[in-house]
Amino acid sequence: MIVNLSTRDRGNVMIVSVNGSLTRNEHYSALCEKIWELVQGGGKWILVDMAGITSIDCFGMGDLVVAFTTVSNAGGEMKLLNVNSRIRRVLRITRLDSVFEMHDDESIAALSFLSPPATARFEYPSEVYFG
Repeated sequence: MIVNLSTRDRGNVMIVSVNGSLTRNEHYSALCEKIWELVQGGGKWILVDMAGITSIDCFGMGDLVVAFTTVSNAGGEMKLLNVNSRIRRVLRITRLDSVFEMHDDESIAALSFLSPPATARFEYPSEVYFG
């Protein structure tokens, strides 16, 4: 089964639904191409809905990392939605669970783009003087 991607927007958040296999056999980096198109079109907040993924391998995981990097380098954020337990386990083993913010509810995920991530730290600019 070839991967099928569909997009829709929810306010300022672009949702990419992935259906099918993200594997070497079906690999031509459709996900990366779609993310690139969204970023080039001004998309900054991207939510990848993984509910329809039937299988994923290291090539598919690599696509997620490349997509994340593309969005981050453009000053945006990419988060994952509906990640099943098998993929969560792979993300945990590879320690990518610390890279990807994951949500199970679309509404909460969309709202999460409006607030800073829990790991965000504020640092005072070096030119600020508290004397």
